[in-house]
Amino acid sequence: NGFDRIAWSSAAQQVERYPSLGQVVEQMKVSPQFTHEGRLTHVTLTIKNRNGSNRREHIAEERLDAYVGHRLGAKIREDSHSVYESLKEERSQWSTEQDNDDQQNRWFIRDANGEALHLSDGSLLYYDTQGKADQDLDRLVFAEHNADFTLENLDELMGDGARGMREFYDKRLANYMKKYTKKWGATLELVEIHFNGSQYPYDTRPDKVWSVTVTDKMRDSVLKDGQPLFALKDNKKAKQDNVPRYSLKDLPDDVQSVINDIHGGIAPKPWHNRLREWWDAKPVKEHIKRGLLHINQGVFTDAAIIEQQEKLLNDGKLMDATVSASKAVYLARNLDNVTDATFHKGTPMLKEGSIVIKPDSKGLFELLRPATERDELAIWEVYEGSHRAQRIMDEDKAARAKGNQLLAQGQALKETLDAVAPDEYPGGRTGWNRDRRQMEKDLKLGKALSQQNRENLYDQQRIDTIQNWVHTQPELAKRFKQVMDDYQQHNRDLLDFMEAAGTLDKEQRKLFDTGDYIPFNRIHDLEYQEESQRFIRPKKGLGGQTSGIQRLKGGVEKIAPLEAMVRNTRSMLDAALKNIAQQRVIDNALQLGAVEKIESAITVTDDDVKAALQGIGISTDLTPAQLRGWKSLMAKYETLKGTTSVSRGGKLETYTVDDPLLLASI
Repeated sequence: NGFDRIAWSSAAQQVERYPSLGQVVEQMKVSPQFTHEGRLTHVTLTIKNRNGSNRREHIAEERLDAYVGHRLGAKIREDSHSVYESLKEERSQWSTEQDNDDQQNRWFIRDANGEALHLSDGSLLYYDTQGKADQDLDRLVFAEHNADFTLENLDELMGDGARGMREFYDKRLANYMKKYTKKWGATLELVEIHFNGSQYPYDTRPDKVWSVTVTDKMRDSVLKDGQPLFALKDNKKAKQDNVPRYSLKDLPDDVQSVINDIHGGIAPKPWHNRLREWWDAKPVKEHIKRGLLHINQGVFTDAAIIEQQEKLLNDGKLMDATVSASKAVYLARNLDNVTDATFHKGTPMLKEGSIVIKPDSKGLFELLRPATERDELAIWEVYEGSHRAQRIMDEDKAARAKGNQLLAQGQALKETLDAVAPDEYPGGRTGWNRDRRQMEKDLKLGKALSQQNRENLYDQQRIDTIQNWVHTQPELAKRFKQVMDDYQQHNRDLLDFMEAAGTLDKEQRKLFDTGDYIPFNRIHDLEYQEESQRFIRPKKGLGGQTSGIQRLKGGVEKIAPLEAMVRNTRSMLDAALKNIAQQRVIDNALQLGAVEKIESAITVTDDDVKAALQGIGISTDLTPAQLRGWKSLMAKYETLKGTTSVSRGGKLETYTVDDPLLLASI
């Protein structure tokens, strides 16, 4: 057509064409609404535009990000939480009281100034029950408040909106065109275009745009061969459908920097190599030991006593697999196959005594496939980890505020107690002792909460960087959400199995079942556990199995979520399978009188400690702390001698074992 160049707009022109929110909106007043539990339900936005117009919008909390964007939505939620905290403080200054002078003993509300609420006719506002009074008080404070806050300089709050434009138009697109047209001898450069006012009435100013030259070689090739919409180079080098879309090398520098700072299991290996190192490459002595076990099983079995007890209870025959203790023992020793099925086929479930794959469940590797097949797993790990980190940081912030409040409260109470003799205290010595205990409780809890800081690797800048970038990639964000939803369901199914197996109680489950859980095991912890084989052989015997779930302690070392998923899953399955077997062994042994449950802990006295130490020639001149330490150690030893334990409902039960062969087998 006679054109000598192909041109496209620059990032600066795109920014001018599509103005940011801050260029349109001058000010935004936010009025949040809450439930009395503190959940943000919706916000009312009073928006003042820079052109002088105003509008008012009523937005539900779940639609907030879609309306104002993720970063501004997060800011609104953060400031709304501060509003709620101030309302909660205000609520604590109100009270509901029972009117003892009222014949019906009804309840009324007293405001922060100590004034009782009255009806319009001047009579006291009564409630039949305290519950109704509290409910109406919550409504007055949380639902009918007038608190709001104002946001200005929105572009500063939302960050540099032009960064994405520059990344695409001035870098990615320009570099791609330079590389693509190089074979035709074309050159990439900025050229000045003088727009014709009559033909382009929207813009008459000269401006610079990106362009590549149309060479004769390019013209001949395009006119003769055309430009394929989709094409393969050749059969040998054809890429599959799962070609990486957002591989690590293609990420913006700031996003890549966050991943490098957070993730300890990637560089420079792909996900399947990471798995091979942590899963397939077991120590040589473990393989040798496994081979010897297969040989020895043909000659003898260390579970013979368990089989014998089972036959005594079942007319000389082994029981059905749904209730058999010996068969459960063998299944527990076949951990690798169960783990492999969990990774590739789905999660196990306990159904009428049998362990089966839960219908419609996904294996761990299957649910991760949308991310692994595009080489996006490391991005997904760091992105989803940022959500858990954000929740933890928010909880810790609230805990520290609560802790400081308790410290101030405890200190004030301490000063009051110090200033008055116990007998002269309101309520006498009894009241003084009661408040002293409360003071000690407040100071102790306040100190612990004020120092709570469980997340030290992520920070707000890193969280915002990774989350904002993913949210600019709608398809990527959609894939990540699907993987996370599937992983959370997989996690819940695994927790169901552990709970059914007896190794988990509801309180322990809360640590895992959070909806945003992703393991935060630090890479050095995993390396230590690998060296000590804590995950390969968590506990050799059947007894003493627990969930192994621990509270997050925090750290600054990098995390390795994939490796932690593999190790944690194997460890939890090991504990669950062994505990199922142990429950059946103990139940059989109870019927035969071979074990006896210990209902109370072993008590060791001071004299017991001194006598034991004298017997082995150790001085008995001990401090109180040393004496307590020895008592604790001896009590634990006495409890463990000739005993075994089993978990039921997440709690360990201890049994004495009379049969030495049975004790050895479990």
